[in-house]
Amino acid sequence: MDSREIFSKNKISNEQLTSAITSVYGISSDEVLFVEVADDWLKKEDHKFIIEYNGQLSNEDDEHPKYHYCDIWYKDNSAHDKLKDLEKTLGENVIITID
Repeated sequence: MDSREIFSKNKISNEQLTSAITSVYGISSDEVLFVEVADDWLKKEDHKFIIEYNGQLSNEDDEHPKYHYCDIWYKDNSAHDKLKDLEKTLGENVIITID
């Protein structure tokens, strides 16, 4: 599994993120897992994408002060190729670490 970070000025809702992922990757919403508690990781085998919200960065952060951030995990390395499309779909206030 590979992962990247998603930074956003405003917190992205689970529904908004699911909608963007299903649109860009052509998968069903059942293939997206949101980790809300540690036990959710036990369900990861049945999902192509796993999202874990990490919180909001402090005002002192050098790169993205006050941004919300989460990790997006994906099983298929080809998912990496569409991260720019996902970033564009989520809007101008979103940054995905691609490299």
